[in-house]
Amino acid sequence: MFKKITAVLLALSFAIGCFFLIGCGGGGDDEPVMDTPAQKIENAKFLYPDKNEDFRYKEYDTYIEIIQCLSLKSNIVIPSKIDNLPVYIIADNAFSNQTTIKSVVISEGIIKIGANAFSNCSMLSEVSFPSTLEEVGENTFRGCPQFTSAVIPNTLSVIPSGMFSNCENLTYVIIEEPANKPAENPENPDEPVETDMRQLYDAFSKCPNLKYAWIPADIQFAENPFGGSIENLTIYGYSECDSAVYCADNFLDFYRVTATAQDLVKFKTMVTKYSSTQSISVGENISENDIKVSVEKAFVLRDKFDYQIIRNVDKNQVIDNYTYNTPAGSVIVFAGIKIFNDTSRAININFLDLFAYMDDNEARFSVFGKLKNSQIQDYSEILDGTINPGETKYGYLAIVAPEDWSKIVIKADSIGPLSNISFVIENNDKVTTVLSENYEIIDNNGTEGEEKEQTVEDILNGLSLDDLLNENVSEATSETTTAETSEETSEAA
Repeated sequence: MFKKITAVLLALSFAIGCFFLIGCGGGGDDEPVMDTPAQKIENAKFLYPDKNEDFRYKEYDTYIEIIQCLSLKSNIVIPSKIDNLPVYIIADNAFSNQTTIKSVVISEGIIKIGANAFSNCSMLSEVSFPSTLEEVGENTFRGCPQFTSAVIPNTLSVIPSGMFSNCENLTYVIIEEPANKPAENPENPDEPVETDMRQLYDAFSKCPNLKYAWIPADIQFAENPFGGSIENLTIYGYSECDSAVYCADNFLDFYRVTATAQDLVKFKTMVTKYSSTQSISVGENISENDIKVSVEKAFVLRDKFDYQIIRNVDKNQVIDNYTYNTPAGSVIVFAGIKIFNDTSRAININFLDLFAYMDDNEARFSVFGKLKNSQIQDYSEILDGTINPGETKYGYLAIVAPEDWSKIVIKADSIGPLSNISFVIENNDKVTTVLSENYEIIDNNGTEGEEKEQTVEDILNGLSLDDLLNENVSEATSETTTAETSEETSEAA
């Protein structure tokens, strides 16, 4: 009898417990469970658009989505919260085409960056990703020329197309090793541990200066990730992995690493030192790998000036006289640069390997051959050519600029002796205004009086296409003399 009563009491207790669990559980399955950011996004209700001094954003009942940058700051911090709501998403194109942003810190909590979110930001060179990031859209940082490095977080299962494509100064890429995985296989230290595969698409295409890439063993090549970027590329990766096959198929240098953490530390140390860029201004100098470089002076020439192109045709010297009409509202900025080769080998300087930015916009060099002006005589030739051991070379780089120009930055565009150095010329009291004088231009491929027949292309070497189209250059006179009297003619001119 006692056992029956006990059984009944236990049954009643169980029934009452179930009643409270089900009947008082706040609606059971009627309310969606929203524990993770992804679940909150899926079930969120849009409320209204809003903005603050830095961003325009969409406000939902459970999170914020940033849709546009309003800030003109150079260093941007994308916050983890706005209006006491978590920021989860950076929308497509939210920061694209910005010209003032130099660095971005994406705060913890943000899980998604949309397509083209930071594309074509001309000054952006640094980005810090949060550990919460799960998804990145295509072309996120496409066309950002100031990036020299890219570190891809291990929280992304897909590295999308165009993530850092067309970043012309990108030097190295590190894809982080898988999270929460041992650095090496305890049974075989030379083999990587097995993990879920991450997909790599054409994320780094058209990056001509890319030199190094660290590729973990769990990266699967879904497309050609380095199309148009392999000319100078060395890949550091594991044997029997997609990176090894890719190098074999594309005749690339492959450095086989072990799964030890020390290898990655050494790699980071090497590429960080290699890619660091040092800036020098007018009057400053720097020594890089026993090559001593200085921006000695900067000159500005304005208004109209005459110059000559000397051609050697059939042992005769032909002097073509030209007048350069500086475009209205413009000046020509000359940077006078000195390079001393203190190494034991000859080095080659090619001005075509350099590029310039003027007030955050891409600029190009103007070539005037050999200049004859008493105020610029030490820098009369364009910075170009071979410098033998122990020799010093002086040269100029010239850019047509608006009168109100502010700053010009000149950097190397490829591997070479100047690849870690940038020249900065600011429009201040260190810039000298040069009085106009006649210029005598001699073909850089020959010498005065040399027997050398020149083509039309040679003749136009000192003229830019814009000059010709805008009729900034007009031929004044043409003379013919013999090679023997060339010095006399030059002095008379």
